[in-house]
Amino acid sequence: MNNKNISTNNQAKTPIFALEILTKIKENFPKPISDYWGEGVILNTVEWFKMAQGKALNSGAKYVSVYFNIDEDSEIDTCLKLFSEIQSLSKVPLIIRGSGQKTLDEKLIPALVQQISKPAIVAFAQDSNYTAIVNSILNSNYRDEIRLVLRAPIDINLTKELNVLCMDLGMKPQNIIMDTDTGCVGMGLDYGYSIIERLCIARAEGDKVLNSPVIVFSGEESFKSKESKSDDFKDTRGSLQVRAYSIEISTTMALLLAGADIAVVQNPKTVDTILSLYSAASVEGVCLR
Repeated sequence: MNNKNISTNNQAKTPIFALEILTKIKENFPKPISDYWGEGVILNTVEWFKMAQGKALNSGAKYVSVYFNIDEDSEIDTCLKLFSEIQSLSKVPLIIRGSGQKTLDEKLIPALVQQISKPAIVAFAQDSNYTAIVNSILNSNYRDEIRLVLRAPIDINLTKELNVLCMDLGMKPQNIIMDTDTGCVGMGLDYGYSIIERLCIARAEGDKVLNSPVIVFSGEESFKSKESKSDDFKDTRGSLQVRAYSIEISTTMALLLAGADIAVVQNPKTVDTILSLYSAASVEGVCLR
């Protein structure tokens, strides 16, 4: 992993993007995403990964995020086989993302970590499962090449506390990435924005515990909203496709302007759109961050 891509200084910088795929397609999956990739593709995780990796290489995204969004312990073995195949095909660094369920991830993420053989980001450890996850990384042969995302609720003190606890176990500060959690436009974005702003102010003032990059999973949050899934709105709301894409672009751009370093999105058009804005601003001599 090229750590030079992730900076915590105050200079304007182009954001880092990851394109996210899911290993399990559940009920009420967003139609704009299935329409973009194709239903036949999203039902075959390996094929979806190949396509997403191609899009990442062409769009300027630095990572592909693989979201193992399973629900049961019995699905862990399938995840391990799938990850082995994906890792063998990977040409870009991976974000290896657990289910988000604390108890399940206490088993799933350490099992995935054992298979890591390339630089990667692992997401995420939380308050009740960080010990098992951190220890699995520290016992890995690739521990110096793995960066761990720590997710704490939208609270700067809880974020700092989780960082300290993981450092006490032996996690190096430079291998920590912070995820303060957030909502999308219209669903708590202002809280997510403000906490990222406060983190940036704290590290600018010299707080070494909070001097880590910030990651946002803005794609997932954006496509959770009803407006990104349902076509049951008046015509004045616009088409579902345009509305859904606009929500992800707006959410992602706002969080990047707040100070986030890495954005995980689900629509490649978001990467193209935002990078074009940064490029245009650079030409005009405008600093977006």
